[in-house]
Amino acid sequence: MAVHNLALVEYIDAFCQSRRIQKRIGYLSPTEFEETNYADRATTEPVKPGNVGGALCRC
Repeated sequence: MAVHNLALVEYIDAFCQSRRIQKRIGYLSPTEFEETNYADRATTEPVKPGNVGGALCRC
């Protein structure tokens, strides 16, 4: 029974939730929101030397 519950949760999380539009994120699906958000960040936030991948440089 636990295997079936896990399979159902994985299906809902992967298929349904990624496609369902959400009012609080501008009527986009979570996938569309993340693609837009990360695309905007990639073009607006320059990478600082010593801070590659989000790790802090303790030089």
